[in-house]
Formats: sequence, C-alpha cells, structure tokens
Amino acid sequence: MNLKLDENLGNRTLTILQRAGHNVTTVTQQNISGISDHDLIDLCSREGRGLVTLDFDFANPLQFRQRHNVSRPLHGLQRHHT
Repeated sequence: MNLKLDENLGNRTLTILQRAGHNVTTVTQQNISGISDHDLIDLCSREGRGLVTLDFDFANPLQFRQRHNVSRPLHGLQRHHT
C-alpha cells in the first residue's frame, strides 16, 4: 500500500510500516512540514497515497469527505516481527 506519514508520526511508525511491506513517504522527507491540511490531502490524492496521521482535524466529515484516503489515528499498532 502507498502511504504518506504526517509530520506528527515518527521514525518508529515509518519503520513498522516499511517492514510490513508498505511503500511509505513522509511529510518530513518531502520538506513540506506545515503544509495545510487541504493541500496535504490533495497531494496524497495526486500521489495515490493514503495519509496516516494523528491529526484529529482529518476526522471532521464536514472538512474531509469519505472520498479522501485518510487513515484515522492509529490505535494498537501491532509490532511486526521478522
């Protein structure tokens, strides 16, 4: 799965997702920290990536309709054992 990690998630989450076989880029790697939520969603859409974030603003259905590919905040992320 193609994913983009928001700036509020760190290297641990990046490593877990990459080890699980996901293609992951990050807001930090792309030097776009501080980008507006709407611009970030548009970028993810153009790149064909789902957004993984802890930002509860993305949970607002009036702002971000279901058509947007946003993973809600991660809870109980399991460790990947190799």
